[in-house]
Amino acid sequence: MEYRIGDFYDGEVGNYNLKKEYLFSYSFSPGLYDKLCTINLFVKSSLTYELFLFFYDQNQQSLESLKENPREARIHFYQESKLPFAIKQTLLEIANPEFHLKDSYYNSKNTFGILDRTSINAKINLEKKYFSIDLSLDTLDKNLFKTESELNFLKLIEQTESFLEKTRDFHMETYE
Repeated sequence: MEYRIGDFYDGEVGNYNLKKEYLFSYSFSPGLYDKLCTINLFVKSSLTYELFLFFYDQNQQSLESLKENPREARIHFYQESKLPFAIKQTLLEIANPEFHLKDSYYNSKNTFGILDRTSINAKINLEKKYFSIDLSLDTLDKNLFKTESELNFLKLIEQTESFLEKTRDFHMETYE
């Protein structure tokens, strides 16, 4: 299955909202300094997930053919499964009427990032509330997360990132 933004989001370019059947999404787009793998995770209300990884085959033959035909070296990986227990538990803690996040958690030093920066975004789609948080490292200030809701959100992000990094690394190593 290939990733198509319209399968998961409604809305206009620059103002996408998760479709109602999705509870949570996490998107990672690498800058120049990260492992070159785009990650898109979508968690359904049933607490199952769909994961899309996009990277390039790293074996030497593929790298040489990359110059002639870049499409041959592209890897589109798709996985659908149940969420890991810890992430599921944290999402269930968050999915309550009292959960609330601010509109942004930008630091006061640098609200504008460099052009080729890592981009990280998380969206939470609760029954009557919707949150979209930019988690990019050069603009985010984790010290602004103070309430129980905010700390639970950070916990969810840390668990999600740990799971995704292990999954990404395993699959990228398979193609070395």
